[in-house]
Amino acid sequence: MKTKLIFLLLFIIISSNKNLSFCNCFAKDSSIVQNNNRFALELYSEISSKPGNIILSPFSISSALAMTYAGARGNTEKQMSNVMHFTLNQALFHNDFRQLSDNIEQLDNEKGIEINIANSLWAQKNYSFLDKFLKLTKKYYSAGLQFVDFVKETEKSRKLINQWVEKETKQKIKDLLIPGTIDQSTVLVLTNAIYFYGTWANKFDKNNTYKSFFSINDTTKVESSFMKQSDKFNYYENNNLQALELPYSNKSEKYFVIICT
Repeated sequence: MKTKLIFLLLFIIISSNKNLSFCNCFAKDSSIVQNNNRFALELYSEISSKPGNIILSPFSISSALAMTYAGARGNTEKQMSNVMHFTLNQALFHNDFRQLSDNIEQLDNEKGIEINIANSLWAQKNYSFLDKFLKLTKKYYSAGLQFVDFVKETEKSRKLINQWVEKETKQKIKDLLIPGTIDQSTVLVLTNAIYFYGTWANKFDKNNTYKSFFSINDTTKVESSFMKQSDKFNYYENNNLQALELPYSNKSEKYFVIICT
Protein backbone atom coordinates (compact mmCIF):
# COMPACT_ATOMS: atom_id res chain seq x y z
CA MET A 1 0.00 0.00 0.00
CA LYS A 2 1.37 3.42 -0.95
CA THR A 3 1.04 6.24 1.59
CA LYS A 4 1.59 9.96 1.01
CA LEU A 5 2.22 12.37 3.88
CA ILE A 6 1.27 16.01 3.43
CA PHE A 7 3.52 18.74 4.84
CA LEU A 8 5.92 21.17 3.23
CA LEU A 9 7.89 24.22 4.16
CA LEU A 10 7.98 26.25 0.99
CA PHE A 11 10.70 28.54 -0.18
CA ILE A 12 10.56 30.83 -3.21
CA ILE A 13 13.67 32.09 -4.92
CA ILE A 14 13.58 35.07 -7.25
CA SER A 15 16.55 35.67 -9.52
CA SER A 16 17.51 38.98 -11.02
CA ASN A 17 16.47 37.84 -14.49
CA LYS A 18 12.83 37.34 -13.45
CA ASN A 19 10.23 39.89 -14.49
CA LEU A 20 8.60 40.80 -11.18
CA SER A 21 7.93 44.35 -10.06
CA PHE A 22 8.65 45.00 -6.41
CA CYS A 23 8.16 48.82 -7.19
CA ASN A 24 -15.94 30.04 7.05
CA CYS A 25 -14.86 31.64 10.38
CA PHE A 26 -11.25 31.92 9.34
CA ALA A 27 -11.53 35.11 7.30
CA LYS A 28 -13.92 37.94 6.77
CA ASP A 29 -14.40 36.70 3.22
CA SER A 30 -14.64 32.91 3.26
CA SER A 31 -13.58 32.86 -0.40
CA ILE A 32 -9.97 33.03 0.85
CA VAL A 33 -10.41 29.65 2.53
CA GLN A 34 -12.39 28.12 -0.34
CA ASN A 35 -9.94 29.30 -2.97
CA ASN A 36 -6.91 28.13 -0.97
CA ASN A 37 -8.55 24.71 -0.72
CA ARG A 38 -9.29 24.73 -4.42
CA PHE A 39 -5.66 25.47 -5.24
CA ALA A 40 -4.50 22.76 -2.81
CA LEU A 41 -6.64 20.10 -4.47
CA GLU A 42 -5.54 21.15 -7.94
CA LEU A 43 -1.90 21.12 -6.89
CA TYR A 44 -2.20 17.68 -5.34
CA SER A 45 -3.97 16.36 -8.42
CA GLU A 46 -1.12 17.66 -10.57
CA ILE A 47 1.81 16.29 -8.57
CA SER A 48 0.28 13.06 -7.24
CA SER A 49 0.38 11.50 -10.71
CA LYS A 50 4.16 11.25 -10.42
CA PRO A 51 5.77 8.31 -8.56
CA GLY A 52 7.10 8.72 -5.04
CA ASN A 53 5.89 10.05 -1.70
CA ILE A 54 4.73 13.66 -1.41
CA ILE A 55 5.10 16.04 1.53
CA LEU A 56 3.41 19.43 1.19
CA SER A 57 1.62 22.15 3.10
CA PRO A 58 -0.77 23.99 0.77
CA PHE A 59 -1.15 26.88 3.22
CA SER A 60 2.63 27.41 3.21
CA ILE A 61 2.59 27.55 -0.56
CA SER A 62 -0.33 29.98 -0.64
CA SER A 63 1.28 32.18 2.03
CA ALA A 64 4.64 32.49 0.29
CA LEU A 65 3.05 33.08 -3.10
CA ALA A 66 0.70 35.64 -1.55
CA MET A 67 3.78 37.66 -0.56
CA THR A 68 5.14 37.25 -4.08
CA TYR A 69 1.76 38.29 -5.48
CA ALA A 70 2.09 41.58 -3.59
CA GLY A 71 5.02 42.48 -5.85
CA ALA A 72 3.52 41.22 -9.10
CA ARG A 73 1.95 43.50 -11.68
CA GLY A 74 0.59 43.24 -15.21
CA ASN A 75 0.47 39.80 -16.83
CA THR A 76 2.41 38.21 -13.96
CA GLU A 77 -0.21 39.39 -11.48
CA LYS A 78 -3.02 38.10 -13.71
CA GLN A 79 -1.43 34.67 -14.17
CA MET A 80 -0.76 34.26 -10.45
CA SER A 81 -4.33 35.28 -9.66
CA ASN A 82 -5.69 32.67 -12.08
CA VAL A 83 -3.51 29.80 -10.86
CA MET A 84 -3.75 30.57 -7.13
CA HIS A 85 -7.43 31.63 -7.29
CA PHE A 86 -6.63 34.98 -5.69
CA THR A 87 -9.96 36.53 -6.70
CA LEU A 88 -9.98 39.61 -4.47
CA ASN A 89 -8.24 42.80 -5.53
CA GLN A 90 -4.86 43.45 -3.92
CA ALA A 91 -6.25 46.01 -1.47
CA LEU A 92 -8.69 43.50 0.07
CA PHE A 93 -6.79 40.27 -0.50
CA HIS A 94 -3.82 40.83 1.81
CA ASN A 95 -6.01 42.08 4.66
CA ASP A 96 -8.21 38.98 4.48
CA PHE A 97 -5.18 36.69 4.22
CA ARG A 98 -3.84 38.29 7.39
CA GLN A 99 -7.14 37.59 9.16
CA LEU A 100 -6.93 33.96 8.07
CA SER A 101 -3.39 33.61 9.45
CA ASP A 102 -4.35 35.31 12.72
CA ASN A 103 -7.28 32.95 13.23
CA ILE A 104 -5.10 29.91 12.62
CA GLU A 105 -2.51 31.15 15.10
CA GLN A 106 -5.23 31.68 17.71
CA LEU A 107 -5.34 27.90 18.00
CA ASP A 108 -2.03 28.24 19.84
CA ASN A 109 -4.03 29.41 22.87
CA GLU A 110 -6.01 26.19 23.05
CA LYS A 111 -5.05 23.35 25.37
CA GLY A 112 -2.88 20.69 23.77
CA ILE A 113 -2.26 22.70 20.59
CA GLU A 114 0.94 24.48 19.63
CA ILE A 115 1.18 26.29 16.30
CA ASN A 116 3.49 28.90 14.86
CA ILE A 117 3.50 30.59 11.44
CA ALA A 118 6.61 32.51 10.39
CA ASN A 119 7.55 34.41 7.22
CA SER A 120 10.83 36.00 6.23
CA LEU A 121 12.37 37.83 3.28
CA TRP A 122 16.04 37.29 2.44
CA ALA A 123 17.18 40.08 0.14
CA GLN A 124 20.41 40.74 -1.72
CA LYS A 125 22.10 43.65 0.01
CA ASN A 126 22.26 46.87 -2.00
CA TYR A 127 19.46 45.63 -4.28
CA SER A 128 16.61 48.12 -4.63
CA PHE A 129 13.12 46.99 -3.56
CA LEU A 130 10.06 49.19 -3.46
CA ASP A 131 9.42 50.40 0.06
CA LYS A 132 5.70 49.84 -0.52
CA PHE A 133 6.27 46.13 -1.11
CA LEU A 134 8.43 45.72 1.99
CA LYS A 135 5.91 47.55 4.18
CA LEU A 136 3.03 45.44 2.85
CA THR A 137 4.77 42.12 3.54
CA LYS A 138 5.70 43.35 7.01
CA LYS A 139 2.20 44.57 7.83
CA TYR A 140 0.15 41.66 6.53
CA TYR A 141 2.58 38.74 6.74
CA SER A 142 4.90 39.81 9.60
CA ALA A 143 7.75 39.05 7.23
CA GLY A 144 11.07 40.10 8.68
CA LEU A 145 13.62 41.47 6.19
CA GLN A 146 17.13 40.05 6.29
CA PHE A 147 19.87 41.35 4.00
CA VAL A 148 22.40 38.78 2.79
CA ASP A 149 25.03 38.63 0.06
CA PHE A 150 24.00 36.00 -2.49
CA VAL A 151 26.66 37.27 -4.90
CA LYS A 152 29.78 36.99 -2.74
CA GLU A 153 28.57 34.73 0.09
CA THR A 154 26.17 32.33 -1.62
CA GLU A 155 26.90 29.34 0.58
CA LYS A 156 26.88 31.37 3.80
CA SER A 157 23.48 32.83 2.83
CA ARG A 158 22.09 29.36 2.13
CA LYS A 159 23.19 28.09 5.55
CA LEU A 160 21.75 31.17 7.27
CA ILE A 161 18.33 30.55 5.72
CA ASN A 162 18.50 26.88 6.69
CA GLN A 163 19.27 27.87 10.28
CA TRP A 164 16.17 30.08 10.34
CA VAL A 165 14.03 27.25 8.98
CA GLU A 166 15.41 24.83 11.56
CA LYS A 167 14.76 27.28 14.41
CA GLU A 168 11.18 28.12 13.34
CA THR A 169 10.26 24.43 12.96
CA LYS A 170 11.94 23.44 16.25
CA GLN A 171 14.60 21.41 14.46
CA LYS A 172 12.02 19.36 12.54
CA ILE A 173 13.18 20.57 9.10
CA LYS A 174 16.90 20.74 8.46
CA ASP A 175 18.93 21.57 5.36
CA LEU A 176 15.91 22.74 3.36
CA LEU A 177 18.06 24.48 0.77
CA ILE A 178 20.53 21.99 -0.63
CA PRO A 179 23.78 23.24 -2.23
CA GLY A 180 23.11 24.74 -5.63
CA THR A 181 19.53 25.79 -4.83
CA ILE A 182 20.51 29.45 -4.81
CA ASP A 183 23.25 31.09 -6.85
CA GLN A 184 24.79 34.50 -7.56
CA SER A 185 21.76 35.59 -9.61
CA THR A 186 19.41 35.22 -6.61
CA VAL A 187 18.09 38.53 -5.34
CA LEU A 188 15.25 37.48 -3.03
CA VAL A 189 14.21 34.36 -1.12
CA LEU A 190 10.78 34.24 0.54
CA THR A 191 10.33 31.60 3.24
CA ASN A 192 7.29 30.39 5.13
CA ALA A 193 7.42 27.92 8.00
CA ILE A 194 4.57 26.32 9.91
CA TYR A 195 5.11 24.37 13.12
CA PHE A 196 2.21 22.35 14.53
CA TYR A 197 2.09 20.10 17.56
CA GLY A 198 -1.15 18.59 18.80
CA THR A 199 -2.01 16.20 21.62
CA TRP A 200 -4.36 13.39 20.61
CA ALA A 201 -7.78 13.27 22.25
CA ASN A 202 -7.24 9.50 22.46
CA LYS A 203 -3.56 9.01 23.14
CA PHE A 204 -1.67 6.07 21.71
CA ASP A 205 -0.14 3.69 24.24
CA LYS A 206 3.61 3.42 23.60
CA ASN A 207 3.47 -0.20 24.75
CA ASN A 208 1.32 -1.00 21.72
CA THR A 209 3.92 0.27 19.24
CA TYR A 210 5.14 -2.52 17.00
CA LYS A 211 7.53 -3.09 14.11
CA SER A 212 6.29 -3.88 10.61
CA PHE A 213 7.04 -3.06 6.99
CA PHE A 214 5.97 0.16 5.25
CA SER A 215 5.59 0.10 1.46
CA ILE A 216 7.45 2.95 -0.19
CA ASN A 217 6.24 1.80 -3.60
CA ASP A 218 5.01 -1.37 -5.28
CA THR A 219 8.39 -3.07 -4.97
CA THR A 220 10.20 -1.54 -1.96
CA LYS A 221 9.42 -1.90 1.74
CA VAL A 222 11.20 -0.56 4.83
CA GLU A 223 10.83 -1.59 8.46
CA SER A 224 9.07 1.07 10.55
CA SER A 225 7.41 1.59 13.92
CA PHE A 226 3.60 1.57 13.90
CA MET A 227 1.22 2.98 16.51
CA LYS A 228 -1.89 1.04 17.41
CA GLN A 229 -5.10 1.53 19.37
CA SER A 230 -8.70 0.33 19.40
CA ASP A 231 -11.48 2.89 19.89
CA LYS A 232 -14.44 4.47 18.15
CA PHE A 233 -13.61 7.03 15.46
CA ASN A 234 -15.44 8.67 12.59
CA TYR A 235 -14.77 6.62 9.47
CA TYR A 236 -15.92 6.73 5.85
CA GLU A 237 -15.27 4.66 2.78
CA ASN A 238 -16.49 4.26 -0.79
CA ASN A 239 -15.16 2.60 -3.92
CA ASN A 240 -12.39 5.20 -4.26
CA LEU A 241 -11.08 5.85 -0.76
CA GLN A 242 -11.03 5.15 2.96
CA ALA A 243 -10.99 8.07 5.44
CA LEU A 244 -10.36 8.15 9.18
CA GLU A 245 -10.76 11.13 11.52
CA LEU A 246 -8.52 11.43 14.59
CA PRO A 247 -9.41 14.36 16.88
CA TYR A 248 -6.90 16.37 18.85
CA SER A 249 -7.38 17.13 22.54
CA ASN A 250 -9.27 20.39 21.91
CA LYS A 251 -11.77 18.35 19.83
CA SER A 252 -12.21 21.17 17.28
CA GLU A 253 -9.08 20.26 15.26
CA LYS A 254 -8.92 16.94 13.43
CA TYR A 255 -6.30 14.84 11.69
CA PHE A 256 -7.57 13.03 8.60
CA VAL A 257 -5.99 9.94 7.13
CA ILE A 258 -7.14 9.27 3.56
CA ILE A 259 -6.12 6.19 1.59
CA CYS A 260 -7.03 6.01 -2.07
CA THR A 261 -8.05 2.52 -3.17
